[in-house]
Amino acid sequence: MLDTATDLFLSSGYHNTSIDDIVAVSKVSKTNIYYHFKSKEDILLHVMKQMIDQYEKKCSTVLAWHHVPVMARIEFVLRTIIHTPCQYDCQVGCPFVTLYAQSPPNNNTILELIKNFFTRMQSTLELLLLEGIRKQELPAKMPIPETAALIITMCEGGLFMSKIHQDPSYFDRLFYSLDWLVCQSKSASFFCI
Repeated sequence: MLDTATDLFLSSGYHNTSIDDIVAVSKVSKTNIYYHFKSKEDILLHVMKQMIDQYEKKCSTVLAWHHVPVMARIEFVLRTIIHTPCQYDCQVGCPFVTLYAQSPPNNNTILELIKNFFTRMQSTLELLLLEGIRKQELPAKMPIPETAALIITMCEGGLFMSKIHQDPSYFDRLFYSLDWLVCQSKSASFFCI
């Protein structure tokens, strides 16, 4: 039922999806849905928690792949968001941003959940960047928090641009550009402040 709600929220929109729509597609009775969930907002909260949990489980193993170069691992982390099954039908591109944009404005629990997710995502990228510096794969003067924020922003903007241009290869070009910037910064003073 949560998978059905996820698909409907992302493709039709949270506000355009009713409990009756979820019942019709999932074939789960309304009584059963309300037995497990207090409201449509509660379903949205569980959908977000499930998506975040699935994403973080996929990405947690990447930190242990010390034999793989850091930039390849960063690309894998970002492609995990890009290639989630629900991403293809998202209205905006990124499933997390799509649901965040549609969440009720007064629901601080949902807003905090998304904020904490992106904070953890930035921390993961910062750990990877720090490892890259220690292994001398990345420039020593690279500003770690700022670079991690840039990578997240690039990913989110890339998903949006890929969606509006209907061009899945958009992301490949972004990864190429990110790799180019990092390579240039090793030989020049790109990250020097």
